[in-house]
Amino acid sequence: MVGSKLEPAVLTRRSGAPLVAHCLPIVGTARDFLGLARAVLVVHDLSPVASNGRERAMKKAYGLTQSEARLAPRIGAGESARDAAEYG
Repeated sequence: MVGSKLEPAVLTRRSGAPLVAHCLPIVGTARDFLGLARAVLVVHDLSPVASNGRERAMKKAYGLTQSEARLAPRIGAGESARDAAEYG
């Protein structure tokens, strides 16, 4: 079914937190951009990550400064840039 919402799948592991997989159908104008792709599979690892490991990964992946890497997860979680900076 094109465009229908699929429930996420929880993938258990022998050790550690589970993985949660989401299959997101590609619809509308996104098909123009993504060509032949019909879905995107997103997998979330629910294992806790130390903040310094997360910041290091964000710096490397996106070319962020230390301060930007510290603020990015907070802004991504819905905080305003001002609030994240004041309490970061």
